[in-house]
Amino acid sequence: MYTVLLTFGDLKDSGYVYHKGDKYPREGYTPEKARIAELCGCENAFKAPIIAEIKTKKNKGV
Repeated sequence: MYTVLLTFGDLKDSGYVYHKGDKYPREGYTPEKARIAELCGCENAFKAPIIAEIKTKKNKGV
């Protein structure tokens, strides 16, 4: 799961608009790994990361 850093319209998701703070991808849409890499990196229209992975702490056994 990722969080949106900048509001953008995803051309690979029928122009769906993601707003800053939204979770990416939305329910019902599964992007290709290459698309996620493009949005996490600088090889996109913004020339900056648009999404970032949400890091979660895993509970280690009790």
